[in-house]
Amino acid sequence: MKKILKNELIKIFEAPKPERKRMFLRQINVRPVSMADMIYTQISYISKLEWLLSALVCGVTVWMSWFLKTAAFGVVLALMPFLAVACVSESVRSVIYGMDELEMTTRFSLKSIVLARMAIVGTENLALALLLSWVTQGGLFWTIYLLAPYLITAYGSLFIVRKVSSRDGIYICMIFSIIVSLGVSLGSIRYIWIYQEQFQVLWMAFVVMLAAMSFREGRQLLNVTGYC
Repeated sequence: MKKILKNELIKIFEAPKPERKRMFLRQINVRPVSMADMIYTQISYISKLEWLLSALVCGVTVWMSWFLKTAAFGVVLALMPFLAVACVSESVRSVIYGMDELEMTTRFSLKSIVLARMAIVGTENLALALLLSWVTQGGLFWTIYLLAPYLITAYGSLFIVRKVSSRDGIYICMIFSIIVSLGVSLGSIRYIWIYQEQFQVLWMAFVVMLAAMSFREGRQLLNVTGYC
């Protein structure tokens, strides 16, 4: 009885055969999506909070460079960790909001999408660091100083979200960025001598090491979360 009922239901709800399917498909003019188109599309998906935070950091730096020049450098150093957290949160937003499975079905792989977001926000933050170095009249090498707290926070945040793949991970990253920010602020006040010219080679080596560590941690994050 159940088998008969099942067969009857299949007949009732059976989908009709498509008519003129090939003609319909030939009429669809689908424009191929290039890598440049994908990157341009991902720019529009970057959250407004990221752009507002960058604008806020830039605005505060410009204001302080006019009225409080001696404190501008320390303030900019203290703000860089928050840009790093924003960058990491944009990179793992698919996992946080449960959109990773949906994005796996798109034209480009999820790995390509995540790397595109990392590249967009990372390039924007690097350009911002160069701009802030020029605004504070510290010279091009001051960019190295600004990248140090940024990369420390980026490495730590990538490690955290790899271990805690949820919204709780981002909250922990925010706490970590506050700790880094406070430490950098204290260092720029009590140990200002570490930014003297004779230590520039050490700073450059330190930043290169942090960049390599962040890159390695980012690759591990992609592997653990199933992006690759």
